Amino acid sequence: MWDKRYYSMAMTHALLDNGALTLETWPEDLATPDEVDAVWSYRISTGKYPAIKENLPDLKVMLVFGKEGHVNPMRDIPQVHQAWEGLRFGCGFWVRLNPDAAYALYTTPDSSIVPPDNDANSEPDDWSEAFEWGHDKSQGSAKLFGLAAVAEMADRVHENNWDDN
Repeated sequence: MWDKRYYSMAMTHALLDNGALTLETWPEDLATPDEVDAVWSYRISTGKYPAIKENLPDLKVMLVFGKEGHVNPMRDIPQVHQAWEGLRFGCGFWVRLNPDAAYALYTTPDSSIVPPDNDANSEPDDWSEAFEWGHDKSQGSAKLFGLAAVAEMADRVHENNWDDN
């Protein structure tokens, strides 16, 4: 963000508090603790689910994610799991994990990179295998599946159809 690397507040403060860096030796391309403190709370949604539910009671959500990515440190894809739990159960929203296979297949003829066709409002039986619900990131598919998600959501809004499949 803003031509700098932003790490979590805890990580950034630990760099300073543990003496790994000082404000005098702080790299120009790394956000300082003050810069991180000013914006990081906007990136954390866990405490915001009650406000989201109150302000957007009819929100529908599609979480688009790949099997691997720059923020997928583990097979259970914790950021997707956290968002799923908060949006589905904390807010009671309609939530889909990746677009329907029909939309994904419309964007690519290669069925081997299409995520499985799981219903909305369903989750992996075992979140340690959640990456299997993700799309393959080969052949530029991240952009393709983003477009598939937009197309599906546009159709659902137009038809006001929020069935699970």
